[in-house]
This record gives sequence, C-alpha cells and structure tokens, in this order.
Amino acid sequence: MFNRIVGCGFLLVCTTVVSGPALAGERCVVGEEFTATWCGPCVPVGNAMSAMLDQLGDNRFALLQVHVSDNVTIPWGTARANQYGVTAIPTMVIDSTYKYVGSNMIAQMQAAINARLSVPADTLINTTAQELSPSSFKVNGTVSLEATGSEKTVRIWVVQVLDYYPSGSHHRNCVRQVQGGVDVTLQPGGQYSFAYTFNLAAVDAQNLSRVKFITFAQKPGPPYFPAEVYQGHVMTYPFPPSPIPGDIDGDGCVGQPDLGILLGSYGLTDGGDIDGDGLTGQADLGILLGNYGQGCQ
Repeated sequence: MFNRIVGCGFLLVCTTVVSGPALAGERCVVGEEFTATWCGPCVPVGNAMSAMLDQLGDNRFALLQVHVSDNVTIPWGTARANQYGVTAIPTMVIDSTYKYVGSNMIAQMQAAINARLSVPADTLINTTAQELSPSSFKVNGTVSLEATGSEKTVRIWVVQVLDYYPSGSHHRNCVRQVQGGVDVTLQPGGQYSFAYTFNLAAVDAQNLSRVKFITFAQKPGPPYFPAEVYQGHVMTYPFPPSPIPGDIDGDGCVGQPDLGILLGSYGLTDGGDIDGDGLTGQADLGILLGNYGQGCQ
C-alpha cells in the first residue's frame, strides 16, 4: 500500500547526472509520475504536469503516468516503483536524475524539467508504426549515437500510453503496456534497430487519437536511481508509417512501378537493392513479390 503525501516539505533527491561531452542534440525529458486514482494529493501534481506537457509539447516532454495500487496498475509500473524506492505518492522522477515526493514540490519538479531540457543529448531516437489491424501496431525504431558522442550502454523501453485516462484532465499519458528492457552498447555513430508488436486493449483501440508510443533510453540499473535517461521520444497519432520493403518509389504501395524499377536495375548496384547487400538481384525480387500489393488501395 502506498501512502498519500500532501507535502513532505523537503527535497528527497536533487542530483544532476550528465554523461559525456555537451553536444548540440535536443533533449526530450522523460518524467515518470507515480500516482493512483484514489490519491487526492496526486491531482495538483497531475494538473501541473499536464500544463507542462501542454506548454512544452510531446517533442520536449515525454510524460509517463505510472499508476500504483489501483485498477489500472500494470506489473511494469509496480516494478518501476519498487526500483525507484517509491513508498508514497505523488512521486515524480525526472530523467531518473531528480526525484521529488509530495504535492508541495511542484515548483521544484517544474524547475528540474527545465534544467534537464538545457542538457544537450548525444542519443537520438526515431520511431514509425505499421498498422497490422485496427487494434494492432508494429512499432519500428532506431536508437543511435551521434558520431561525436561517447560510447554508452543503454536500456531501451517502448511504452504505450493512453492520454486522459482513466478520466479527468490530471490523468495524462497513463502507462498501459511496455515492451523492451533490452541493453545495447552504442558506439559513436552507431545505431540499434528494434521492432515490437503492440495489441491494444479495446478502450485504447476505440480512442486511437489519444494513444502514444513513448520510447526512452537510459543507463541500465542497478542502481536504478540515479540512472540517467539519455533521451526520450514520443510518437503520436496518426503514427508515421513504417516503410514497406519493396516500396522502391516511396508512394506507400508495392506495385507495378516498383517492379519496373527493380527489373530495370537488375544486376546493378543500386536502384532496386532492397536488402542492402549492394546488388539488385533475386533476393530483392523475392522481397518485392512477397510484399506485392501491400499499402495499395
């Protein structure tokens, strides 16, 4: 059971963790707001974080509302709370670098978010989504390190949230399901690709415009705090479509024009090289024919 805290009157943790050189990358701060539907003191914190989200936008502030001990709690949220040592709510963890407890710490939470925004990032995240059905999406993405960045090992999480859920303006980006937890070592200029399939619950599928996929990369634990979040990324609806292998002309449809380009480039080093082996050949033709008709109306 988690306690409700109206105000603790002191700062539990205020530590800045910065890895590597200061680079020119733009940061998306990840805020994890631990809350519950029954928690009265959580409401003002939720409203304040909602205002920050509206002010900064999803591209600068990736808010995750992590529920504990209520009817929308998921196992990942409980584990996350345990890792952070959350014993009272509201608790706000910002980039796994700052942690505040209590509804009278809102000003400090806001200041910490702004402080993290000013820290350059050398880690980049990009995601797209392929619709498999009205309630199923394959999220494809990359996590990369700038050529001038410092080698680092990151743990990658992909989180599906539902905005304004369960109800009320203070409930933003409720964590619904999570995949990932993979640790990857990135070299300068290196990149890691991932793909996860998410099957949405009925309420999420019925409210697609409020569904988001939030990806973040952080220093692996233990210890879990501080364990700096290097970068966050939010994909909102309508989701950027994933390229279809074989769609050579980029019109979203694998069809006759693509086949013509491939056959015209057969045996050459470019033009129809779908599999990236440096030659347009039988393997590329097989990929195209296997996807023929996809994306076409």
